[in-house]
Amino acid sequence: MAQLGNARMLIWFEVIPEVITEHDHWHAQEHMYERLGIPGFLRGRRAITLAGGRKYFVTYEVENFETLKSAAYLKCLNNPTPWTQKMMPQTRNIMRSLCRIVGSYGSGIGQVVATIRFAPDAGKEDALRDWLTKTALPGLPARAGMVAVHFLEAIKQTGQPQTNEQKLRGGNDQEADQVLIVEGYDPAAVNSVLGKELHPGEFARHGAAPGQITEIFGHNFALTRQDLGR
Repeated sequence: MAQLGNARMLIWFEVIPEVITEHDHWHAQEHMYERLGIPGFLRGRRAITLAGGRKYFVTYEVENFETLKSAAYLKCLNNPTPWTQKMMPQTRNIMRSLCRIVGSYGSGIGQVVATIRFAPDAGKEDALRDWLTKTALPGLPARAGMVAVHFLEAIKQTGQPQTNEQKLRGGNDQEADQVLIVEGYDPAAVNSVLGKELHPGEFARHGAAPGQITEIFGHNFALTRQDLGR
């Protein structure tokens, strides 16, 4: 199954250790079901870091960017359930980005999910985008052990009114600039790509600003709109 829809929400965060078990149960049994019940939400996925600790990466694929600004979605954000009200304050170091799809290559869901957060140097936006979409990314999903690569660009929400859910978690969500999601079924293959074709030095050589952040996660849970008939 390829990328669903034309936009995504991406969220990186941590949870205080004492509530991890309850958080994961809430997230899988209530929160994702609530989100996938919103018109335009197509698939939700959760992954957990492979580098120690307990950092999460969650993504929602949606029909289009307007879905992420819809009245139905905002209604959920401003009317959190009692369980959500309990869980939201337990999250830390949140980065949440509403993104459009720049390029999507390959199909399927990988066991290993790497995210690369980066930004272009001033004046090098076109050069960096051309390198990624024309040279670096299209051939990667055909590699043994690889599945798909997705290139996303965040639409910044600076200045937008805070929702009640944001207020519950402290109202200090950070935002990414541009993101690659790199997926594979073989950890060694994903690591090889990260160490060669998508190495920080390659990004810098083709117009990226310093400060690229690469993280590797293991796929943990997924839910699609078709799964809601339970």
